Amino acid sequence: MIESAKSSMMKGGKRLASLLGKLFLNPIGLFFIFVFCLISLVILITVSIFGEVSSGNLDGSGDEDSNKTLKQEYVEVAESAFPGVKTETAEELKYKLEWGLIYSIDFYSAETHDGDIEEMPYNDINQLANDLNTHFEYETSVITITTEREVEIEKENEDGEIEIETEIETETEEKEVKLLKHVDTVKGNYTYYYEHLK
Repeated sequence: MIESAKSSMMKGGKRLASLLGKLFLNPIGLFFIFVFCLISLVILITVSIFGEVSSGNLDGSGDEDSNKTLKQEYVEVAESAFPGVKTETAEELKYKLEWGLIYSIDFYSAETHDGDIEEMPYNDINQLANDLNTHFEYETSVITITTEREVEIEKENEDGEIEIETEIETETEEKEVKLLKHVDTVKGNYTYYYEHLK
């Protein structure tokens, strides 16, 4: 019984060795092994970077105060790059540059440059924020705002009694506004179209 188990293990091992030999000697097999190793390496690097960052350890020091200071630096740069809100609907806020994007690119470029990060930020993050920042295009339009409200008016009727009647007052105001026309972001380009209503 032990002899038969050894025999079947040997046959299985020989089959496995034969398959692996064919795989490694075949150019297509080598290509697939290379691609598998490359994808595994990218996944490993990504998981290690995001694992460290998600723990809040932005500079790799483990020092909570220096990490808070570093994060605040990236937040301030992202805030200062934002050109501000010019529309009535504040639509621009949807496309605001996030501090994490600036940090990720800065960290990745530091990691790929020489592998030894001495100090973060590694790049000129003000320039990085300006390069990544959202660009807005506007058009000017005139909108008409019509307001209707009910007003109670006292009137004297034929009998001399005072009655309260309700009338509708209408006010119309024209106002010049800026409308968002086109947005160019790192995530995509967005074009806004407006309809003229009468």
